Amino acid sequence: MKRFALLVLAVCLCAGGVSWLRPDDQPGVRAPGEPLQQMLGADAPAFSRAGWQIHALATYDITARVLHKKRYYVGPDGDLAPYDFAVGWGPMSDSAILRKLTISQGNRFFFWEYPGAPPIPEDQIICHAANMHLIPSSGAVQRALWWASAGNVVRLTGYLVEATYPGWNPWRSSLFRTDTGNGSCELMWVVSCEVLPPEAHAVPHPAT
Repeated sequence: MKRFALLVLAVCLCAGGVSWLRPDDQPGVRAPGEPLQQMLGADAPAFSRAGWQIHALATYDITARVLHKKRYYVGPDGDLAPYDFAVGWGPMSDSAILRKLTISQGNRFFFWEYPGAPPIPEDQIICHAANMHLIPSSGAVQRALWWASAGNVVRLTGYLVEATYPGWNPWRSSLFRTDTGNGSCELMWVVSCEVLPPEAHAVPHPAT
């Protein structure tokens, strides 16, 4: 599931929103660009990992802020995609917005919560945030994913894919940024992962 909003009373939320935001974090959009995606045809590449057969659906290039990170160890899905990154771009990379949200992950789900009114319209949260199941293409990429942490701005390049495993239903990436619910996560074969300097893309955002 890509994202799920829970409207709860302020008393039920931990003060300060996401705990990785430092008191000295300045407002401003850290990742202003939209993800870049190009659909592939019959000649799309194929890969294999941990008994899975993987077929590329589209090239994908995203620069986004890591909002939360979750490591999965158990089962064929954990062998294939050991890391989930909840990421945000545009207004969802702005500390001024993120301070008003509580973000968490579990069981391949991504959750965002807020007290009272949302800091930006919910449709803007939905189309500027994603839960990504990340398949490292090499040991070096797996180490880079391990090293990245919540609060970092990262650039990920590679492919959105469909993966099959004996006895399992096909695991297919979303190809849209506006869908919600089961099947709306991005399943990505990661060719490169780069942690960018904090100041690399910082720009003011009108919502702040």
